[in-house]
Amino acid sequence: MNRDWLAGFIEGEGCFGVYLHGQYYQPEFTINIRDDDAMILEEIRETLHCKAKISYRKPKGRSMPQVQLMVRGINDLLKLITVLNENPFIGKKRPQYNIWKEAVLFCKTNMFTTQGRPEKRKRKSEQLKRYADRLKELKTYNNCKRHEPPI
Repeated sequence: MNRDWLAGFIEGEGCFGVYLHGQYYQPEFTINIRDDDAMILEEIRETLHCKAKISYRKPKGRSMPQVQLMVRGINDLLKLITVLNENPFIGKKRPQYNIWKEAVLFCKTNMFTTQGRPEKRKRKSEQLKRYADRLKELKTYNNCKRHEPPI
């Protein structure tokens, strides 16, 4: 798969987030598309050489069935960062990506420092929550700005 195309597809369809899983926050990357395009997600997983989870979702209301690619493992997220750094975003997804990338790199740097140390684990989770809040605020701002009438 062409990595330029992949970066463009991710800019249009990808979602960068830091979410609460259990008691702790964790960065993740997802793409949701119609299930009849599932082979695209398989190809993305192969291109990244990662253990991304691909799951099918039933339709809700009048929507079509969906398929989702989810990447959570830090090493797999780092592979994605390598591809995206080589092919930078040019649109509104760039600031989201930059915050998310910071969170992933923070996790990589602090990966083993929290084992057996609840106070450090708590501080790490608090920092990741700050990343999550920044992403949420940025996404909310972009959604509100999109609906403003032109000047």
